[in-house]
Amino acid sequence: MNYNGSNKRRILRDVIDPQGLRIDHAAGKMYYTEHSGYKVSRCNLDGSDIEVLIERKGDDSFQPADVAIDVANNKMFVTAEKSPANINGTLYMMTLDGKNVTVLKRGLNQNYGLCVDTFALHVFSIEGGHGGHINCHAYGKTPCAKDPVADILEYPYMCAVDNVWAKYGGPTRILFTQANIPGQLMTVNNDGTEQKQVHLDHVGPIAAPMGLELACSK
Repeated sequence: MNYNGSNKRRILRDVIDPQGLRIDHAAGKMYYTEHSGYKVSRCNLDGSDIEVLIERKGDDSFQPADVAIDVANNKMFVTAEKSPANINGTLYMMTLDGKNVTVLKRGLNQNYGLCVDTFALHVFSIEGGHGGHINCHAYGKTPCAKDPVADILEYPYMCAVDNVWAKYGGPTRILFTQANIPGQLMTVNNDGTEQKQVHLDHVGPIAAPMGLELACSK
């Protein structure tokens, strides 16, 4: 749909429990996970040309929650839960075509959202629930400023990275949701400083916010 909610249309059908979603704007591709479908796929933005990138049908240790991409470095990250315990999940790194799979971390608890800092080459992963936290994993040469970035959170769920000013020496911020009732939209710097709530005064209280993405408007 458009940003104002107009021109809404369904582009994919029969998707099993979709959760994570990322866009490669340059290539016009959409990457998405099917949690109970045990797979990660990509397609054109109109839903055509579906490619299944990784699928482990019936493998209860691979139920993908979220996906994040670094197009410039040909990297895709997938966080997969284990059912029914929702513990001992895994964070995977692979190429954008779903090949060359490596494990970044195992033993994750209630692992949900992922977001990538494509400047410092860090991927942030959320472990949710009461007392949840945000982890940092370096996949380049620059070590994480802090790990975990934030701790003792209240049901953190999904995240997005704002690194627009990082190459000029500015901060890298991680925005994330806390799926409480009422819930919160939060922000924290990648070094763990300035953790605070983003107040949406024009909206009022928000109930159990989950998905989150940044956009630019002209």
